[in-house]
Parts: sequence; structure tokens; C-alpha cells
Amino acid sequence: MKVHYVNSFASGTQHKVFNGATLYMFAELFPAEVHVYSVPSSECFLKTIPNAGNVASWKRLWVCSINSLAGLGLRYVQSALCNVWVLLKAKPVDLVVYNFNNVFSSHVVDILCRCFRRNVLVFCHNELEYITNSGKHSSLQKKVLSRLTNSYFSVRRKQVAKGLRFVVLGGSILRNLRPVLSPEMAARFWAIDHPVTTSEKSVHHVETGKGYVNIGTVGIVNYYKGASELVNVVKSVSPDSNVRFSIVGSVQGDVEPFRNAGITLPPNPSVPMPDGEFQRVVAALDFILLLYPHDTYRLMASGAVLDALRFEKPIIALRTDYFEYLFKKFGKFGYLANDTGELLHLIEHASELSRDFPFRSIAGQLSPQALLPELKKITSSFNYK
Repeated sequence: MKVHYVNSFASGTQHKVFNGATLYMFAELFPAEVHVYSVPSSECFLKTIPNAGNVASWKRLWVCSINSLAGLGLRYVQSALCNVWVLLKAKPVDLVVYNFNNVFSSHVVDILCRCFRRNVLVFCHNELEYITNSGKHSSLQKKVLSRLTNSYFSVRRKQVAKGLRFVVLGGSILRNLRPVLSPEMAARFWAIDHPVTTSEKSVHHVETGKGYVNIGTVGIVNYYKGASELVNVVKSVSPDSNVRFSIVGSVQGDVEPFRNAGITLPPNPSVPMPDGEFQRVVAALDFILLLYPHDTYRLMASGAVLDALRFEKPIIALRTDYFEYLFKKFGKFGYLANDTGELLHLIEHASELSRDFPFRSIAGQLSPQALLPELKKITSSFNYK
């Protein structure tokens, strides 16, 4: 038996924590049986996992890494072709793992699974949100992704390959997903919580004696993640408060509204921050601010909220289904507001809020080692014959 671990889409530090953690888990469950196929810009991060010696081989996939509209479109197509190539190489006794659900290849992968009796495990990320928010996207890229996602995961789909499994990153996501899928498709879904790694302990605590509260967003800021709400909130905060705001990551769209609101931006806000710089700036935050709309993150996990656990930073956030799920299952690590009014009150009194939460205990429950039994249940559900 071989495990073919395929990283055909994520480039650079994209999904770095998740991809490294899942590869670690498969290398633990299947030592000397894991064969990694990865784009070169991510391979260097994957090779830093503690048990990289358990990986049997490393093979490079050449996929476009340019983040322009045309470059991203080409990456989806090339990634889909790589997915098909690895699947055809595999045998019925093998397991093919896609750490990213490329909807450009969903239909073909399903057909090949049926025709050649392949075992395939696909990890889902934000693409499933297109199922319930298909009408909210205006860009060509998002319209295409929405169309492809809904065409495959349609409630009308009655046939799904027996050797195909999908994994969502949280029990609340699986609960919300089942009603919008056909029974046949829903039966192919499993849940495992998004793993958290805490190797950056040296940058968790930064004491600056700065005399103000530093609140920032982390990761990508765009319309879907509450960009307009961020500007409105910052403008609404009392000028007498000792709060400063920053964006730690990148901005998709016009950056001028953020500058005009007095929000500190990275030097080049249109591209992802270098990993070392990201860690340094996050370490200087007092709170992480999350302004996702209430009806989002029902079918996807948030990497930003898990960064809060990695770097031991309490969150101040609008309440979402996913955040509530994490707080109830693992414990509180910040503050959830029911509306913008409550959120503003928390921000304006941030200097009085406790920052003492059991971060390490919660992160321990979400560590790759702690989640191994759940992953083993999923991999044991296949028929390796």
C-alpha cells in the first residue's frame, strides 16, 4: 500500500499550517508509505515537519504560482491535471489524499474512482461556502468556482464513487452541510477539526510597554471577510480610546479606505506577508479582530481564528456558528459579540479585558497528535483491495 499525498494547489505559505499538520499525521499513521507530490514553493515548508523522515519520496508538481486572475485560472487547470495524473498512477490498494478540494477536477476524479476502483480522500476548505452563498459573488473567478462547486455537490447528485471521501474541518460544518446535500453525497463526508501547531512559541509573547491596545486582523481581508465592516468599526471607535488598528496579512481590493480610516497596513498590502514578518507582527498584537458576517463560516473553518490559538492572542469577533462551535467544544479564548454595538463596547474597553485564556490547553486538544485517532477512523473506512 502507498499513500499519495497531493499538494497540487497551495503555493508558498498558503495553508502552510494545515498542510504541514496533515502530512505529519499521515506520516505517523503510514510510516515509509507516504509519497508526497507538491509544488516546489510549498515543499520546503512540508519538509520541516518533525517526522519528515517517515516520508518515502518527494516529487515536484509544476503548477503556476502567479496570483493574477489569469495565473490563478491556469493554476486551477494545472492542479486538476496533476490530480488526475496521480490518481491514474495509484493502485486500488493505495490511498490518494488531496489536501485541497480543486473543484475543477471533482467530476473527473469521481468518474475515475468508479472506473478504476481508487480510494480518494479530499480535504475541503472554503469552496463549500459557494453552496449556500452562490448568489453573493460578482467576480468571474468566484462565479466559475461557484458554478463548478454547485454542479458537483448538487442536492440532486445520487451517485458518488464508493472509494471517495470528503473531510470538512469541524463538526459544526458537517452538521450544517448535511441538509444541503443529497443523502448519497452526505454519506461520503467526515469531519475532523482543523489541526493547530504551536512551534512558534518564541514569538507568542511580546511586551512592548506601548501604552495602547494593538488590535489587528490576520490573513486576507476582503469583502467576504468583513472588509467594509472593519472600516466602519474603526471609524466608529471613540477618538479618546487608546486602541490602534492594523491589518496583518494582505488586502484584496482597494486599500485606500483602510488608509483613510487610520489602519496600519503592511508595506505591500496586495501580496501575502513573508512568514517571518507575519509572525513578528502578530506577536505584537494584543487582540485579533474577526468581523466575518453572521451567515458566513457555516461550511468552512477559519485559519485566522486558529492563528489566535497558535500565537496565544484572544479574539474579539462577531459571533458566527464556527466560533461558537470552537468555544463550546474546546473552551473560550476571547470574546464574541452579537452585533456591532457589542463589538464596539468590547473594543473601546479592550484595555480592561482579560487576556488570560487556556490557549495551550485548547491548542493541545487540536494538535496533530491529538487528532490522529479521528484521522485513523476515516482512513480505516476505505476498502483497500
